[in-house]
Amino acid sequence: MDTPKERTSRLETALPIAAALLVFICICEPLFSGRYYAGFDHRESFYPYRVIYAAAVEQGELGLWGPHYFRGFPLAGIGQPGIFHPWRWICAKFLPLDVGIALDLVITFPLTYLGAFLLFRHYRMNRPVAFWGATLHACSIFFLSHFGQTHMITILGHTPWVVLAYECSMLAKSRWWALLLLGLGYASMHLLGHPHTVFLVSCIVGIAILHCGLRNSWRRSWWIATGLAALAIVAGTMIGSLTLIPMLDLLGNHPRGQLSAGEHGNFSVHAIHLLQNLSPAFFTELPGDLVYKDNQPTVFLQNPTANAVYFGAGVLALISVAAVRWRRDWLAPKHRGAALLLGGMLLLFLVLTMGRYGGLHSLLWHVPWLNTFRAPHRYKAVIAAITVVAVTIILQRLWRHTSEPIEKRRDIIAVLLTAAPFVGVFVIGLTLGSVIFRGTRLEVSGIGPLLWGPAVAVAAIALFSARQRKWAPQLLALLLVTDVAMFGLHIVRDVEYRDRHELLTFKAALQTSDHTYRLIADSNLPVWEGYYMVGGYEGLFPVEPLDLGNLQHLRLAAIGEFEVDGERRSMADPLPRVRLVPNLEINAEPLAGLAEADLESTAHCGPGHAEAFTSPALGEMEYVRTEHDGFEVLRMSVQVEHRRLLVVADKWDAGWRCLVDGEYRPILPLYNGAVRGVMVDKGEHEVIMTYAPGTLVTATRVAAAGGILLLLLVAASWRCGLNFSTEWRSV
Repeated sequence: MDTPKERTSRLETALPIAAALLVFICICEPLFSGRYYAGFDHRESFYPYRVIYAAAVEQGELGLWGPHYFRGFPLAGIGQPGIFHPWRWICAKFLPLDVGIALDLVITFPLTYLGAFLLFRHYRMNRPVAFWGATLHACSIFFLSHFGQTHMITILGHTPWVVLAYECSMLAKSRWWALLLLGLGYASMHLLGHPHTVFLVSCIVGIAILHCGLRNSWRRSWWIATGLAALAIVAGTMIGSLTLIPMLDLLGNHPRGQLSAGEHGNFSVHAIHLLQNLSPAFFTELPGDLVYKDNQPTVFLQNPTANAVYFGAGVLALISVAAVRWRRDWLAPKHRGAALLLGGMLLLFLVLTMGRYGGLHSLLWHVPWLNTFRAPHRYKAVIAAITVVAVTIILQRLWRHTSEPIEKRRDIIAVLLTAAPFVGVFVIGLTLGSVIFRGTRLEVSGIGPLLWGPAVAVAAIALFSARQRKWAPQLLALLLVTDVAMFGLHIVRDVEYRDRHELLTFKAALQTSDHTYRLIADSNLPVWEGYYMVGGYEGLFPVEPLDLGNLQHLRLAAIGEFEVDGERRSMADPLPRVRLVPNLEINAEPLAGLAEADLESTAHCGPGHAEAFTSPALGEMEYVRTEHDGFEVLRMSVQVEHRRLLVVADKWDAGWRCLVDGEYRPILPLYNGAVRGVMVDKGEHEVIMTYAPGTLVTATRVAAAGGILLLLLVAASWRCGLNFSTEWRSV
């Protein structure tokens, strides 16, 4: 029969698990009930990437090239589809489309929870405290408020794992597998295709490294162990070059001077804007975005999600009370590491307040020189992690405190002060969702901070003064989780959800049998409406040689439909995506005089690529048929009676290769690369165009070298006697 102590221990463990499970169910319910999350940038950007990738994998390809974006775009350089990540491939290959996308979105939370729990246990936190710390981290406002940026939260979910791997690499008995985990963790993050977020994770890892060095008094053994960990990170980054090198190539060929004003305002919205993230002082635009509306002047608005900086009034109140109550302890040598964490958090918070979403952002409008010191708002990912660690340390000290019992009345008061706001706001949230006070409707997420901040401050003061804690620390931790969860779930649950059939319809439109039209529009949404897109949603807009406001240029690009002032119109005589042309002219300005050109009979190319030729008109028996129109493979069968030019209405790119009956043929950049073509001689031929950029070959070699380096490092740690250890101390 269980003793009361064993039952109490199980209950202490079950409470934080139940709290985390409740939040997780609230997040997952819409995704697994036939709907999908359409908020933030999901519908316009992330889902099209994932749907395209799923359609490519179904056809046995990877989706390196996207004909749906900007009339052809190297998706390998974007990174965000994560086409080289094994997990993304498994989701696309073996799971239904909507289930795979939903699972990839929500799996971050249990993995983050488990990693944070193991990390806190490694730091010798009590089991209940470790569970509460893991719950606070996985349900933190940063994860919930960035639920719409799936690439960010997936990478940030690696944070506790890579920090744990670094800490374990300090110990001889666990060094080999810790280095392996650290290297693979960095490889996984880079392969997910958002180096901006990997940089933020590296900031957290850097703080952990400094903290570990401080604990070990910067001894020689620490330097050696940290050097090995750095080699593992380098090896993981080399493996991740499968994504990084194509991304850098795309960045190098991008006209950064044409970066839109909206992108300057955000300056880290896209993966390859890492340079801007590292040097925010060089981008001095005011915080906000340019907003375009039909038939209205362009206006500049402050970004409406300024409250995303919220970490929890209760969390900040608890840290403030603890800092004052234990001010002498933080200065003691044994707690210097924790003081470093708190000081670093304070410094980063001050920097953040100057950011786009910071609490002092309004000063930037009135004191322009302050704008120089602002930082990207996503640095709050670093602050959120430090905040969770600080709160967990405080909870650990509360749990450890034992002394002579005092009056039960004070314990009862502390429990009531802690539990009352949770019960009250939770009931309001489940029943009404909001309350009306003097004619003003207050949402739960709005009234929560008004209650939690003072309540936690009073409860914390009562707890610090009490000598017998009992269940008060548990209720205090529950209050903190409720604080951030109720605010964050308001963001997750109140955005738009749509039916899963929309995803499936979009995927069906990507099959090779459905090439009905190509649509051009100013907005991002038409990506859902047709197979081939002239426009698209990207952070980096490529150079477009065509004038997409000119009907003859649209016709050259095989556009079937277009929009004028929001009204959809059909092209009178659209050209097919693949066609045969009997004549080729060489012109220094291939696009000049396009209005009078006969696009059916003549193609124009710049000098130095081919020689001009003239052939008889097309005969009735001549044809070109598309056998397979994929993402990086285009296979066609051709029958011609004379020398012809096979034209594909897709952008030219140096990564494309062409085989005609197994023999290499150069691909011509027609009309300044607006479309591409290849010469075919008389007879029947099989023409295969494949997209295999040279940067991908280089990236594969670098990734292989990184894998070998990581294996050698692990083998040396396991077999060759690298058995020195740093001195491990608890936080």
